[in-house]
Amino acid sequence: MITHQPPAPLPDCKVRFVFVTDGVTAAIEAAKEAAGDRYATIGGGADVARQALSAGLVDELQLHVVPVLVGEGVPMFDRIDHGWQLSRIRVLDGPNVTHLRYHLNGPR
Repeated sequence: MITHQPPAPLPDCKVRFVFVTDGVTAAIEAAKEAAGDRYATIGGGADVARQALSAGLVDELQLHVVPVLVGEGVPMFDRIDHGWQLSRIRVLDGPNVTHLRYHLNGPR
């Protein structure tokens, strides 16, 4: 997980969390190393996704769109100019959420 300051460990937690404070590139490298030959994924909000997109570290993008407005939010594609095109892989529509999955085509 990318963070500025790792939280205190949770007592009796059986799930292993790795907190990375060196930025998105270091976090993705750690995730790829841990994943081995499996997929490494990024979970987070628009700011983390924007950092990974700007660094050219994303092959696929999956968005989960929920029609609920809470506060102001962060624009996901603001200040990103890499000439990418998105190729749709899958769209799953549910009663409360729409899942959109794209492959990124273009320069990195």
